[in-house]
Amino acid sequence: MPAPDAPPPDASSPVTPPAPPAAKRWQRIGTGLVAVEALAPLVAAVTLLVQLLGGSGVVARNELMVIGLCVVAAAGLAVVARGVWRANRAVRTAGVFWQVLMLGVVPAMWQAGQQVLAVAVVGYVALTAFAIVVGTGEGRAR
Repeated sequence: MPAPDAPPPDASSPVTPPAPPAAKRWQRIGTGLVAVEALAPLVAAVTLLVQLLGGSGVVARNELMVIGLCVVAAAGLAVVARGVWRANRAVRTAGVFWQVLMLGVVPAMWQAGQQVLAVAVVGYVALTAFAIVVGTGEGRAR
């Protein structure tokens, strides 16, 4: 609480300028979409851990390495989601780069006869990349 004799804070000059309503909406959408992407490797890690502990794993060392990789991927995506939530432009490159990496699975899906899923992935990637860029457009650079 400010001291009684302190001047009121100047609402026109905040540390981080308030985002326009449209950017705020895309910021929330981008955060949600990246958070969903962060859940996928986390679920894979837990599933592999359950298989490993249940004794159905083939090579424990390999499964532990994949579990570690999934946890690191989930943590990285969680950092990107947090950055998008805070409109931090520093996470824009990592977020868009991850979306480009996701496009690598599209040809395999298409050749496997999963054209609808491949098109859905392309749409999801485009929407998420757009939401990341627009949602962090008015944010602070670090």
